[in-house]
Amino acid sequence: MKGCFIYNKFLVTDKFKSLEDNFFNEGKSIDINLEFVSNSLALQMIFDNKFVKYDFILFWDKDVKLAKLLEDRGHIVINSSKAISLCDDKSKTYISLLNHNIKQPLTILSPLIYYGTVNSDLDYIKFSIEKLGFPMIVKECFGSFGEQVYLASNKDDLISLIKKIGTKPFILQEFIKTSYGKDIRIEVIGDEVVATVFRQNENNDFRANITNGATASEYIPNSLQIDMALNVCKILGLDFAGVDILFGENDEPILCEVNSSAYPLNVQKITGVNIVKKTLEYIKKKIL
Repeated sequence: MKGCFIYNKFLVTDKFKSLEDNFFNEGKSIDINLEFVSNSLALQMIFDNKFVKYDFILFWDKDVKLAKLLEDRGHIVINSSKAISLCDDKSKTYISLLNHNIKQPLTILSPLIYYGTVNSDLDYIKFSIEKLGFPMIVKECFGSFGEQVYLASNKDDLISLIKKIGTKPFILQEFIKTSYGKDIRIEVIGDEVVATVFRQNENNDFRANITNGATASEYIPNSLQIDMALNVCKILGLDFAGVDILFGENDEPILCEVNSSAYPLNVQKITGVNIVKKTLEYIKKKIL
């Protein structure tokens, strides 16, 4: 079996090189030959009609337009372009899960702001403060590793952050104080939860991302957390994902984010579960 692993040309680090090596080696162990193609090169190959036919394309990127181009040319792309799009844009994730009995933080979407216009709408800011209070979470709709997530402590903070974000879309959310600096990451493959870790940041950071200094330990999710993770993936059309869940009052699960290409090696190391191999085994079974 021959597969293609799409990665981002502009995110080449030792961390992701290790991930690619892991996928290559685990693929060989189950008779899957993976070829690695950057998103930039793939676009050139498509333009020149030189992109060869693979049994599947494992799309470990957020280049949604490329994923759609490949699908339109008859390729099996996992995750699908639609699922990636719904996860990559946090406002789309929120909207897609409304009316599905998925508990989410109270959320206010940003208005569309045109380039070159003033983006400090005081009426919108006043409304958001009245509904969400402080502290308040400010999230750019596109971002990874918690780097585009901020905490506004007061009105001045909020105005400053909105001005900093500029014309990029964002969402405002209530702050879940019972989950300050902690959450769980649930790894889902198909219709199964395969691994879970509890993440906690003890460096006075409200974010629980390991990249931002949080530590992680193996965690056994309860039935409510499992149901939420599986339902979210089903609704969004995901074959695999990392689902981040917050702790509400009395540990009520509250969805934080969904990651269509979550970095699995940290969870894999902590839990001993070979997420990479399980992902490839799932794909192999799916397409045979």
